[in-house]
Amino acid sequence: MKLLLHIGTEKTGSTLLQDWLFANRAALSAQGVYFTDRRERRNNTRLVAYFRSSLDDYTRRHGILDQAAKQQFFTGFEDQMRDEIAAAAASHECMVISSEHFQSRLRQDSEVLRLRDFLAPLFSEVRILCYFREQSSLRLSLYSTALRAGETGPLETFHMDRQAVHPYYDFLGLARRWAGAFGREALDFRLFDRARFAAGDIRQDFLEALPVAVDGDALDFSLHSRNESMGYLRARAQRALNEGQPFWDGAGAVNRRNIALREVLDTCDGLMTGDLTDPNGERFAANFAANNSEFLAEYLPPDSEFPSPVVASTDPREQQLSLEEVGDIVAELTEALARQQSRNLDNTDADVLRDVALKAETGERVTPAQALALMRLAKRARPDGPLIVRKLAQWEAAEQKRKKR
Repeated sequence: MKLLLHIGTEKTGSTLLQDWLFANRAALSAQGVYFTDRRERRNNTRLVAYFRSSLDDYTRRHGILDQAAKQQFFTGFEDQMRDEIAAAAASHECMVISSEHFQSRLRQDSEVLRLRDFLAPLFSEVRILCYFREQSSLRLSLYSTALRAGETGPLETFHMDRQAVHPYYDFLGLARRWAGAFGREALDFRLFDRARFAAGDIRQDFLEALPVAVDGDALDFSLHSRNESMGYLRARAQRALNEGQPFWDGAGAVNRRNIALREVLDTCDGLMTGDLTDPNGERFAANFAANNSEFLAEYLPPDSEFPSPVVASTDPREQQLSLEEVGDIVAELTEALARQQSRNLDNTDADVLRDVALKAETGERVTPAQALALMRLAKRARPDGPLIVRKLAQWEAAEQKRKKR
């Protein structure tokens, strides 16, 4: 069985590809292509974390604070992975592993070599697929992601200290690192440019990169990318939220209050007003001109070049809104906050939780009325939960029957 290892880079449609592959996994399997999503999440964060030498936010989220704890956490991981590959090889010609974190987190030669030493004996061929996006465009997109992870600084200063040698933006260094491990002939490097994609679609382009032929007509292309970019006002609101409710709490865990309020901001279309543009885009791009020139000449076809940085014609801070437009945005945000506030607990809710907790302590039976009250609290926290909605409807119907007796 052959392997297509899609390593990124970040902000080049990886989420769309992974969601699309997952949605089509049965149809792909029928054509001999096995897509693994069993290494925790569809972007295989667990697999990357295993081969990374240092600890990061993945290990932090799982309470891993040292290498001994990491070793314990990953006990049996390699055997589980080998078993999955062996089972897939019995009925498939190709396996796909996709994670943009291979690019962003395996930054040492030794880490990529360890990955190679693990994968190479398990496959007849390993092909490395990677898309590359010009650095100033990458930086602009990355800033929106950073805001969702707690960034509090303005775009003007974001990553402005990064130079061509920084491993996140050093495409030449990345290419040489992976070529050194898997061989130059294993690399399939492509520009993240719709004009260059097969049929103008990165999914069709991905199919073209597979080491086996796949009939695209048998796949579902109805899934589209989620626009994760932010407007100017949305970015300013997120920065203010991160300052008032930091993304990480004092105990090293994600601050759920930040997440809840971020979801409120995401519902407010008015906050997308104003383009989030990069006033330092050209200056940032200049840091990588020489590095990119060497990278493109060494690893891409002769006619390859990155698009020029996009220069905004108008600073979003100079755009004018009428008082009525501002009022509409304020009203929309206030309504969203009011809806979110209705999900918070009050004194009556505390009474329900207290009484049920005391019964759990003494072993007493929870009454149907108390169970119903708990399920109503669950619905306020998760209004669209299918099990919650179904059970609540059943229990409320039963409660009505009891009252009529």
